[in-house]
Amino acid sequence: MLRRITVIAPESSVLDNYALAASFAGHSLSYLTGHMRLRRFSFAKSCTKIPFFSALSYPAAHMMNPDRWEEFRSRLYPGFDLLASLKLGLSDIVISSYGYANACFSQARHRGMRTAVDAGNSHPEQFWEIIRAEHKKWGIDRKPMPRHWNERGRRMLEDTDYIFSPSSYVTDSYLRRGWSPDRIFYLPYPVDLEVFKPGAEGRGASVEGRPLRVICTGSVSVRKGFPYLLEAMRIIRKERDAVLMLTSVIESSMKEILPKYSDVPIEWSPALPHDLLAARLRSADVFALLSLEDGFARTVTEALACGLPAVVSRHTGALDFITPGVNGEIVSICDAAAAADAILRCAEMFTGGTTPNSRSIIDELSFARFSERFLSILDRI
Repeated sequence: MLRRITVIAPESSVLDNYALAASFAGHSLSYLTGHMRLRRFSFAKSCTKIPFFSALSYPAAHMMNPDRWEEFRSRLYPGFDLLASLKLGLSDIVISSYGYANACFSQARHRGMRTAVDAGNSHPEQFWEIIRAEHKKWGIDRKPMPRHWNERGRRMLEDTDYIFSPSSYVTDSYLRRGWSPDRIFYLPYPVDLEVFKPGAEGRGASVEGRPLRVICTGSVSVRKGFPYLLEAMRIIRKERDAVLMLTSVIESSMKEILPKYSDVPIEWSPALPHDLLAARLRSADVFALLSLEDGFARTVTEALACGLPAVVSRHTGALDFITPGVNGEIVSICDAAAAADAILRCAEMFTGGTTPNSRSIIDELSFARFSERFLSILDRI
């Protein structure tokens, strides 16, 4: 049965996947967005563009540091939401994410439409509690995220029928807060498997005589567990030579912590387009992400798709795709010693450039599988 689906997003995000899946399946799609560069997508003709957001947000991104820009950008969401609500037509289900579409969800509910939140992180209450405690531990005078955005996310849940959860970690955060299991649907994010894949020449890892290369892509922050990864590297270097490969997008939460680990060699890279990022991943030996809070962390599944073993924390949603001893390891949060041991085990397990056998797991990360899951959920609700 063909359905009317509305997706609301002020900027390009994982919500694009829902629009793509609906478009390919032939559903009637309405995409209310502030993103102005969607020509390459098949659903471009279904977009109602709201230029207010991009006209203010994109220039500010080049004028502000990341913290100020996050605050400024999130202050624009209510205005975008109000304009989007004026263009909201009839739909069977309206899909958006935390704090993007409060007015739209309220209107949709009043008009008898279903609503669903793409929960890219754990429940907003849990997110705030975990990161606030960690910032206090490190003496960081910075909120976990703009408070008004977190509060908008909490209020938006009052008008939400369903949660689209990318991981068991996110699902558990809602179950613990009384949400019924029949309102939560498991829907992990896809990876571009045309780009993120093992190299034809193999991984080339653990070449004798060169340092162990441990990589973590994405921004460097306390939330992503980087103090513990740096400490783990310090422990590893007591046993063998090793280098940490990072992206030079550094949040203010790490500005005073990084200098304390000047003894850890770091190979920095700017943010890279996907093809170059995949090549950089394939040049490493082990991927590690020790997040304190991460609803999914697609960087992990991109690494797995490139043939790397991955070490992740129990608060990293992508752990659903890790089989310990097969394609990586799972460790407790805030445990640098356990992380160091897990990284060394992975390095030893996959010496000489051997690659974890993750074919069945990688197939689960395809866009076709995401689309299949999404369309099945629509049938059920």
